[in-house]
Amino acid sequence: MIRVVKIYFMPVLVMLIFFLGEICSCTQILSGSLDGSKINHTWAMILSVIAYSLLIKDLFNGLITKKIFKILAILFLLLILYSSSSFFYGSNSKYTSYLLVYIAETIPAAYIGMRFARFNSLDRLNDLLPYFVFFTSVLIGTIGLRYAAIGERVSHDDSGLNYQSVSYYMAFGFSYACYYAFFREKKSFNICNAILRGLMILMMFYCAIICLMSGGRGAFVYIVGLSFYLVVYYLKRSKRHLMWATLVVVAVAVTIAFLMKHFNVMESAGMLRVMDRITDDDERMGLYRKAFDVFMDSPIFGKGVGSIWWTVGFYSHNMVLDILAEMGLIGFFFFIPILLRTLYRLYQNSYFEKTFVLLFIVMSGALIRNIFSSYWVSATKLFFICSFVYCLPKLNQFKYKYIKKNK
Repeated sequence: MIRVVKIYFMPVLVMLIFFLGEICSCTQILSGSLDGSKINHTWAMILSVIAYSLLIKDLFNGLITKKIFKILAILFLLLILYSSSSFFYGSNSKYTSYLLVYIAETIPAAYIGMRFARFNSLDRLNDLLPYFVFFTSVLIGTIGLRYAAIGERVSHDDSGLNYQSVSYYMAFGFSYACYYAFFREKKSFNICNAILRGLMILMMFYCAIICLMSGGRGAFVYIVGLSFYLVVYYLKRSKRHLMWATLVVVAVAVTIAFLMKHFNVMESAGMLRVMDRITDDDERMGLYRKAFDVFMDSPIFGKGVGSIWWTVGFYSHNMVLDILAEMGLIGFFFFIPILLRTLYRLYQNSYFEKTFVLLFIVMSGALIRNIFSSYWVSATKLFFICSFVYCLPKLNQFKYKYIKKNK
């Protein structure tokens, strides 16, 4: 029993980071709590206590490498810069709440990513993934469908969910199920794996329909882009049986069309919102313009980390604009190359380790979400994966080139 706990300890922490929002919402639904912030704070505290305990343990054991030290130095420098902004601007409740998110979720997620890079347990994620996907997607999807089915955009209810959270949770559920069903390394056949794979295919349809009906534009872009890539990937792998592969793709498309018609997806308030041009959204475009004006007022250094809460009044729902407004071109040319390089390394490693496909999918979804919504300081998935990739042994980072060269 103790051995099993040790083997799955780090993979469970990783799943907690991947599904943190979903787990908080599911806990709130099951408990019937009206205050979602208490549930979120509880789970964030659990994550932070575990992560900081591991950090202290590794400090005493001398396991903090130069790479880890560099990342920790950057994280705590951002913490100092962010926390000092209030001295120049004043008090703001949202600013304080996201400062707590950074301390309690983002930094712990980044450190768990660094620590996870030392363990060769990526395959354990495959064992845990379907159970997290099924439980969270069914529970949250039921709440989302309850509103979408009667033609209303998903709004706040006793579960604390809204149309954005439901749509993004379903989009991530779709991507996880997609990975497990089609990209995961196929082991020797057994009935349990076959049932799980079939279940994940059903979950793909379920999550996609509810996501479309919920109304998140970024989530819509995510599942459409991933679906297109899945079709290209499937047809490319089935060159010898192209006719059968094409028939499968057509059958899936017909099934999706039937489900969309059955659930009146195109007439749902969420889908109508998705179909509206973003330029017609006065509130969102107003935030974009304000953030861009702040950036133009101080294009080199920005107005300070966390200043968006005073200069714009709220984050702009676009990670790039928030970074430009807060840290100017200096911050932009520091963080954006890190994100792009992380994606490239994940793509390289995916050739010899399929679990890197999962990490690539997770990061792509997190990037899209933070381009359409969310605040970059709370992007726990991005901080986790960037830290993980940076701390990977060089053998993993360049193994793809070695294999390709020696074929």
